[in-house]
Order: sequence, then C-alpha cells, then structure tokens
Amino acid sequence: MGRPSMTQTAHKKLAQEIRSVIKSNGGKITMDAMECMPLMKSVVYEAIRIEPPVASQYAKAKRDFVVKFHDVAFRIKEGEILFGFQPFATKDPRIFHRPK
Repeated sequence: MGRPSMTQTAHKKLAQEIRSVIKSNGGKITMDAMECMPLMKSVVYEAIRIEPPVASQYAKAKRDFVVKFHDVAFRIKEGEILFGFQPFATKDPRIFHRPK
C-alpha cells in the first residue's frame, strides 16, 4: 500500500484534534473549545478562501486614494464606484502557493 495522500493525513489529524478537544471539554462544542483547535481553524479559513461566502462587493469611494496591486496602481477618485471580486484575490498564484 502506498503512502497516504496529504488529504487523508490532514483529515486524520483534523479528526483527532476535534475529538481530543471535544472530549477534554466534556463533549461540549464551545467557542473556547474551538479556539483550542488550530488545525480546524486553518481548515475553515482555507475553505472560505477557496469558496468565499460573498464572492463580490461594491462601494463608493469616500475620498481619493490609490490601490496598489503587485506591479500596478490605480487612482480612485471620491465618488467612484468600486467593485471587488474575491476569487481574484483569494486565488492569486502570486500570493498563494497552491491557489486552487
């Protein structure tokens, strides 16, 4: 049998972490218990990064400013409407080693 995949290994570690913390907390799932689960927290953040619950948002600029992104910059003027699409940011290979 070959080496287990990283997914299987991570799943096993995650299950162990959750079971151990919940058991030591008298079987109760509380916010304090969840704070003792760093792997669980990382998994949740990664899931939200990969599939953001809100994919886009917009706003009106309250003042002039500059948005810098890697090697470009955009001048935004007061009153202009801005639109943000989260997957562009959360799946940027220049920031994330394995973006997808």
